[in-house]
Amino acid sequence: MSPAYRKQLDLKIREKCAPKPIKTWHQTGLTTKILETFSKLNHENRMPIQAPASPLIISGPDCVAIAETGSGKTLAFLLPMLRHI
Repeated sequence: MSPAYRKQLDLKIREKCAPKPIKTWHQTGLTTKILETFSKLNHENRMPIQAPASPLIISGPDCVAIAETGSGKTLAFLLPMLRHI
């Protein structure tokens, strides 16, 4: 992840080999139906915590995300599961 992008999202990532963060939902491999639902709900932009957490969770290692209430942590952890339903 570029230092500028990390600063823009105000992220602190300790993992040296963490996957690149997502910039759009299309990068997550979610189905068209889920992406269309996000669009209908006006949730086309991901939250800062979701950018690095989603690809990390999808790739398999443990992930601890610390952010304020309402920051999108729950969705970041649920999205990888939706890929398998």
